[in-house]
Amino acid sequence: MPTPSGHRKLRSWARAAEDAGFGSLWVSDHIMLPAQSQSAYPFSADGRADWSMDGDWYDPVVQLALVAASTEQIVLGTAILIAPIRHPYVVARQFASLDRLFPGRLVLGIGAGWLAEEFDAMGVDFRRRGALTDDWVRAVRTAWSGSVPAGVNRSYPAKVPMHSRPVPVNDIEIVIGGTSGAALRRAATLGDGWMAHEAFARLDLADLGRSIDELRRHAGGRHPRILLRLVGTANALDAVAEIMPDLAALGVDELIVDPPTDLDPARLADAAAALALPSAGSHSDV
Repeated sequence: MPTPSGHRKLRSWARAAEDAGFGSLWVSDHIMLPAQSQSAYPFSADGRADWSMDGDWYDPVVQLALVAASTEQIVLGTAILIAPIRHPYVVARQFASLDRLFPGRLVLGIGAGWLAEEFDAMGVDFRRRGALTDDWVRAVRTAWSGSVPAGVNRSYPAKVPMHSRPVPVNDIEIVIGGTSGAALRRAATLGDGWMAHEAFARLDLADLGRSIDELRRHAGGRHPRILLRLVGTANALDAVAEIMPDLAALGVDELIVDPPTDLDPARLADAAAALALPSAGSHSDV
């Protein structure tokens, strides 16, 4: 979800999205961005990020709290939170708090990250991001139980038994992004689902199908939920609607698309019509 200049605009836009029939709203995450990046962006053909590094990035949890207080039932999630640069026990408490205040509406989407300069600025070893993410997911789930035993987590050990309160009212779903074999294994074995991410102009249904097959092999009989975030769709929703049956046939459970770039609430009804959303409560998403 883009970050507007004022809370009134975001609140009215979120209510309009819910009224138009969108099933969920998603926010993205970066803490710090380099003035010039040498890291390869994994979702573009030339490895360059197709967005500005000097734009505003509002904190995702702050945005979720604002939108949750402004809506009634729409699902809210992160797409995605960069797990290793945030402490898991802090995130666990933030999401548990949100679930106690707005029960049953949260999805925690996380990933290992790709921007080495951001890791360096946060003092986190970029080379260990995969192992840290594995331990991070385990730490969050432990914290949500309400008690963290001493020494149980390799990367985030508590020296003495600790309480972690509040605990969520509901089982908060964790979906994990990434396209590498390790990421698919992580999503299948540690997560509740996989969040694929691709630019609409580069979407290859055959490649997506192969990744879904690999995910299912790792899952070993489990059926993780499959979400697809398509970027570059704000002005291509008619074309997106044409491939929605193909995505469903591959097993995609939920589709996340870009909203109108100007955050005009009036345009959300047109967007919903382009995607043929039947009514409020459907699960095509902005």
